[in-house]
Amino acid sequence: MGRLFLRRHPLPLPPESVNYAKGKTKMAAWFVSNCHTMSKRENFVDRLKAWIEVDIYGRCGPLKCDRSIHGQCLGMVEKDYKFYFSFENSLCQDYVTEKFFGALSINVIPVVYGLGNYSAIAPPHSYIDALAFPSPRALAEYLQYLNANDTAYNEYFWWKPYYYQTHDWAKKSMAFCDLCERLHDDTPKTYDLKKWFIDDSHCFTSYETATGRQRD
Repeated sequence: MGRLFLRRHPLPLPPESVNYAKGKTKMAAWFVSNCHTMSKRENFVDRLKAWIEVDIYGRCGPLKCDRSIHGQCLGMVEKDYKFYFSFENSLCQDYVTEKFFGALSINVIPVVYGLGNYSAIAPPHSYIDALAFPSPRALAEYLQYLNANDTAYNEYFWWKPYYYQTHDWAKKSMAFCDLCERLHDDTPKTYDLKKWFIDDSHCFTSYETATGRQRD
């Protein structure tokens, strides 16, 4: 679960000298425990690795950072890496998990691979959508460009003074309150949850089927 809130009063803007790329020596990190997914995200990452370095943590890679020290793992990513792969295991309409919001909570650029409506839940130019690129190679080339251009990299953090996340349950529960309010509305309504969740989920099984593009 995750949600961003617009601040009533923006924080003071950071000085121009702030460089979110400073000290970061590594390209991209990916934490993953499900190695064979419907979205074929593992195949997409394999193709990216032909052009950029991707450090894989968890069951599907050689690197480890235990879930019991999740906060320390995020701190390590924020300190060392420029990009974090928030790749979903299913390419289904409106499906976004906590991976995305976890990346937004630290000073790293999330690279998303999913069919969620990211523009509705996150500020513009706060993430990179892998499916918006014509190929994995094109995405890799763009990440290489940002890696070499601190000014362009830092532009992805413009939103930090204007939005915030919270661990306050009262605000996290707002989605459930909204749902309860709609269910108690006197307007007659019926919901076919199977149709919404399964039949109309519009799931795809790979980058190619989701975008209609061919392999590189």
